[in-house]
Amino acid sequence: MTGRPYADTAQAYWRAGWANPIPVRGKFPPVTGYTGYDGANVSWPDLQAWVDGEHGEWNIALRLPGDVIGIDVDAYDGKSGGESMAAARAQLGDLPDTVRSTARPPFSESGIWLYRVPAGANLRGAEKRFAARYGDHVDVIRRDHRYAVVWPSINPKTGGMYLWYGPDGTQLLEPPRPTDLAELPRAWVEFLTAPAEPTTRTTDPTPTASDTPADIWDYPREFTRDEATEFVRPAFANLRSAVDGTINNRLNEAAVTIGHFIPEFWSRAEAEAYLLDALADTAYDGKTWRAEATIKSGLEAKTWRAVRRIDPAGSTPDERDEALLREVARLHFRADAGELFAAERHARNWTAPVHHGSLSAELNLPDEDTKWRLRGLLGIGHNAVVVAGRKVGKTTVVNNLIRSCVDGEPFLNRFEVAPFSQGVAVFNYEIDERQYRRWLRDVGVVNTDRVFVLHLRGRSVPLRDVQVRGWVVRWLREREIGVWIVDPYSRAYVGSVDNGNDEAQVGAFLDLLDVVKAEAGIGELIMPAHTPKARVDEGEETAIGSQRLEAWPDSMWYLTKDADTGLRFLRAEGRDVDIMQEQLTYDGETRRLTFGGPDRASLRRRADLSAVIDYIAVHPGCSQNEIAAGLGWGKDRVRKVVKEAEGTVRTAAGKNGAFHHYADN
Repeated sequence: MTGRPYADTAQAYWRAGWANPIPVRGKFPPVTGYTGYDGANVSWPDLQAWVDGEHGEWNIALRLPGDVIGIDVDAYDGKSGGESMAAARAQLGDLPDTVRSTARPPFSESGIWLYRVPAGANLRGAEKRFAARYGDHVDVIRRDHRYAVVWPSINPKTGGMYLWYGPDGTQLLEPPRPTDLAELPRAWVEFLTAPAEPTTRTTDPTPTASDTPADIWDYPREFTRDEATEFVRPAFANLRSAVDGTINNRLNEAAVTIGHFIPEFWSRAEAEAYLLDALADTAYDGKTWRAEATIKSGLEAKTWRAVRRIDPAGSTPDERDEALLREVARLHFRADAGELFAAERHARNWTAPVHHGSLSAELNLPDEDTKWRLRGLLGIGHNAVVVAGRKVGKTTVVNNLIRSCVDGEPFLNRFEVAPFSQGVAVFNYEIDERQYRRWLRDVGVVNTDRVFVLHLRGRSVPLRDVQVRGWVVRWLREREIGVWIVDPYSRAYVGSVDNGNDEAQVGAFLDLLDVVKAEAGIGELIMPAHTPKARVDEGEETAIGSQRLEAWPDSMWYLTKDADTGLRFLRAEGRDVDIMQEQLTYDGETRRLTFGGPDRASLRRRADLSAVIDYIAVHPGCSQNEIAAGLGWGKDRVRKVVKEAEGTVRTAAGKNGAFHHYADN
């Protein structure tokens, strides 16, 4: 996949027998006119236009055929879909194994389970009949009601990828066919097509902060102003924390959410102002897409028929107390579930630490010299962060490192490489794969069979997802990777970190890198990171975002570029690492770098000295004020350089205490 879900797979779905693959932003909204009871069928010209246009980067959704339904079970974050399904199975009988689409872990019951039903079966209102008898958080997706978001779409809430699983639970590597689906048992068909039953339920569940517009399709539409405010708040919080690649989707979701409450609670002008205010907290620059168009379409894309404003004073005290008790119980349940989930996840990742006994026993252990992967620069088992500004050449440094590791040649012609037989993996999030391939070819790696590049530009690999993390560990372990390069940090954390300045989120992501590294048997991890700005004062270089990033690695490599000369320099510091800054010499033909030469300060002093001597040679007898004016420098700078030029520049006293300078031939 190249990170364009619809463009990458729409034709494959069409060929597999799904006649209506449609583009959808996140989970909502889809392209207009192709969903619902009166939606048009997708034509081949429609599909081709979407593939070639901006819709190619959207998620992909299937509007199901008339003889297929999806049973959508939400059994996460405290949602009761699993219990509702258990109650239905107890009365209607078990369901046969079938194909499932989900962005949740494979062992979860959550997902859309697809079944074939008799053609022409009238299933309108099936989801309401199910909820009335068996409970909430189970929906029945059919041709005229909703759609199924499918592989390789990305869930905008979790960052996880939707995947297909076959009837035996194994992951499918291509779209299933409608004919691969199991038939829905007769008892289930008869129940879902039966007339609606009388029910004692008077209200549906209250929308919660975690619900999305798609989740609440059939909720009641009565709100107080406070309820409407609380309902809208999470969408705006998600928008404010959005990063590049998700901003437009988050803006649309916020616009759709608040759009339902116009004009009952807010005017359109107020809603637009609120959206633009939240958008200002993101990195949106107004260049690649227009926020106004997204806001307009979102505010007008109402999925509810109506909203009714209710007065909370109309409720009796008993009703309010009962509602409060239900809400408190729900919050307790969610909190308990969150704590249990966190404990289980911690238990899976935790191993007992090594302990050597008392300090007496500890001090009796022999001291070992530092073992190096790159002598003096990178220790065995260490992590390194390469800090560099834009266009400074970090990819060239990374490619030289790859070549040195697998070919055994000194890195930068200076740092010896400890021999090892494992491979090098590169998670390339930034460079177009065709360009990166050319660069790697130019650098001349000999042992190419030991280098594995995963091109991830435009994609996320959310390591906080257990399923994704397991896949990464398997991928690295199967290729016997010893050195792992993750390039760059700011792209790698997408899907795991919502705010790069949040110390807790960044720390959790870095911990996950160490978990993957340990489980995959990797020795060293190198991760380039950008500086917050293009030009940084010498010695003041820092990595972008959280301070946790600079506290995490064993060594920091600082790659800099002199703005005046264009020359590159490298220095490093860390545990047993103290490499003073020296120049990097670049061979444009081989793309190889050599470390060795003066630092930036020395080169600057040489340049200043040469400039002063040249000026005096052309203007013999000039004063320091005249040199400063001629070169456009400050007087202190000229005074310092003239003093350093003693022996090369001759100074003679003139009238009125003036001094004149001459080139000493």
